[in-house]
Amino acid sequence: TPELPVKPVAPEQAQQPIPVVLEVTGEIAAPKQPLTAQEKADVFKADLAGVERQLGAKIRWVERSKPAETWIELKDGSILRAKPGSIAASKATEDTIATVVSFILQRQLQNVTVRSNSPKVRETVARRLFKAGIIVANSDLQHIIKQEQLRSEITANYNLWRTSRAALTEPYDATAIQQFSETLAALVPHLDYIRSQAPKAAELILADYEKLAQQERIGENERKQTESLDSPEVSEEAELVYRPKM
Repeated sequence: TPELPVKPVAPEQAQQPIPVVLEVTGEIAAPKQPLTAQEKADVFKADLAGVERQLGAKIRWVERSKPAETWIELKDGSILRAKPGSIAASKATEDTIATVVSFILQRQLQNVTVRSNSPKVRETVARRLFKAGIIVANSDLQHIIKQEQLRSEITANYNLWRTSRAALTEPYDATAIQQFSETLAALVPHLDYIRSQAPKAAELILADYEKLAQQERIGENERKQTESLDSPEVSEEAELVYRPKM
């Protein structure tokens, strides 16, 4: 039996402290509980259906009638037929849409085309696919994608505003103020949408914007006054020479 590559340590060196250059600590995770029989069955159904495992509890049964075709029945009564590049459903329920999006994610499909007789269902699925990072190819759904893109930008700027606002502490840093100002400028045009989602936050954003604009005007006026005081005096003759003719 080959010996393990372990360097022997003398007894007198074993308890000696080491020079600490880096130390990382954390809480020890509790041991995972073993899966129950039902949880194992749900995982098996999800893997067989080709969807995320947390959806296994929504599935009643899975059948592979052909090598490239899978039939899935959900507990809400929906029937889905999955093929390598497509999935179709008999109903458009919340669980059905979640299963469809998960299937497309697991198969890593792109340039997805959504078909349904219901415009509302098509829009809902398109929004879910966009949020999952999947490209939707339908030309008549691109306005929905643009709406979601705008919402994502507003949400990102809103979170940045909250972060930059909390970071503003005296003495104020010029970079932090600049970031705060740019974030406010990006949010103000969308106050109506923000107000519909978070009325108090919208009023606070507007108050911050107006206060910052007022401070910038005051600073600009003070700068102009300082420049006029620092500039050399102009004689009356010079003023007459350079005065524009009326």
